[in-house]
Amino acid sequence: MAYAAISSLIYTLNQLLKPNQSLVYPCCTQQHLQSLYQTLSALQNFLDNTTKDIETLKVIEKRIRNVVYKAEDGIDSSLRSIILADREDKRQKACRSFYEELLKVEQQVYFLNKEVMLLEFNKHGSKSAELARISSSPEKSTIEENSIVGMEDNFNTILDRLTTQTDELTVIPIFGMGGIAWVTISEEYNERQMLLELVSSITGSKQETSDDELMEIVYRGLKGRRFLIVIDDIWSTKAWDQMQRTFPNDDNRSRILLTTRLKYVADYVSCPNFPPHDLTYDNWKKVEENLNSFFGTVSERCQSILYLSYNYLPQYLRACFLYIGGFPEDREINVSKLIRLWIAEQYVKARNNKRLEVVAEEYLQELIDRRLILTGTRSHTRRMKFCKIHDLLRQLCLSEAHTENVVQIMNGNDLEAIDDQRRIILLSEVEETHDYGMQHSSGIIRTFISLQVDFPERICSIVSKFKLLKVLDIISLWCDFSGVIPELVHLRYVAAN
Repeated sequence: MAYAAISSLIYTLNQLLKPNQSLVYPCCTQQHLQSLYQTLSALQNFLDNTTKDIETLKVIEKRIRNVVYKAEDGIDSSLRSIILADREDKRQKACRSFYEELLKVEQQVYFLNKEVMLLEFNKHGSKSAELARISSSPEKSTIEENSIVGMEDNFNTILDRLTTQTDELTVIPIFGMGGIAWVTISEEYNERQMLLELVSSITGSKQETSDDELMEIVYRGLKGRRFLIVIDDIWSTKAWDQMQRTFPNDDNRSRILLTTRLKYVADYVSCPNFPPHDLTYDNWKKVEENLNSFFGTVSERCQSILYLSYNYLPQYLRACFLYIGGFPEDREINVSKLIRLWIAEQYVKARNNKRLEVVAEEYLQELIDRRLILTGTRSHTRRMKFCKIHDLLRQLCLSEAHTENVVQIMNGNDLEAIDDQRRIILLSEVEETHDYGMQHSSGIIRTFISLQVDFPERICSIVSKFKLLKVLDIISLWCDFSGVIPELVHLRYVAAN
């Protein structure tokens, strides 16, 4: 992932730019390090703020990711040679190599930034109209549209709110994971399109006129009448502010039913919203079972909807979310461990002088508020100890994490098949007798996490080949690692029993 790749390299540069840091001096000047740092920061700001369509952005991100990964490999390899040099002549030679590598990387990243900025200001690029059409116009469901499956109690509560005797205009927000509603999904709010649909519903015909006139037609068409309006999948408070001006309040028991996947939108629109509490993992399991019995597997039907929630994530949350998919299915995830790993991977950026652990907790809460992560067991102080991810969202994570080269999930005996993956999570036992013919590309592995019970002695020699390793987490270790650790000079995080 481009954003995470940049964060990792920026962290390395930050270490080298610290006062009194003499590791690479006088082999290069601070000016080159600072120049590279600023260019990478500009690329990261671009990813934070770009308005490019999804298809174009993915192409740009892949280009950035590939260049930055290669740059990081070169710099980290050169730094390792400097750190491990046992004679002054070797160190001087390693320093010269680092300087040459830095100049090459500085030039590559500079031209990459130019290339990206050129794309950003090119107003005539493809907007992937076909992709947008497919995303906003899913195939018509073959299920009867008046069927409600699961969460009957909440359905009845909403029905009561819709039919209550309160005269004033009432807004009922439904907040939850993507896919719970039945109307067209729309990620980007289009006021004119909304007005055209409302006019068509009220008058029975489409009218091409100005937005102000359309708003007047809607308002006059609803004035004095009792109405029910369903607004599905709203993504921002600004969109709601623009919409609500269109609806008259005549104290005639009119109702607006609104769905959203963002908690702050639901809270902004009305209080209370539904469901009134976080749905648990077990709740969602029951819903999935109901859906499966109703029309078979929901996986393919839901993936396109769930991808909207992922694509709408800010850049700083994407790698954090995909990383969670690496943990075993149907098992609670230790929040403290997850936060430590996020920080070690440089996914967490400093925010308002807060400790990184606090910022990481805010990240996790954002994912929970977007209904991408489920809350698990809490401590007696109500602090979250564990979290969970729904199976459908984990499938999305695994697919996207592999594509974005965030993390690769493997069985123990597949280690020899490592290709160009940078982060490996082992989910099953490794056979002590297995012959691992590790490929040369194992040298680029930055994270190695083993979630198996035992870690055989022969694996120690395998890990020693991961020369640029930064994160090492092993549940149970049965060998002497004292000769391996000093060789892994880039380690930021080590955990083992």
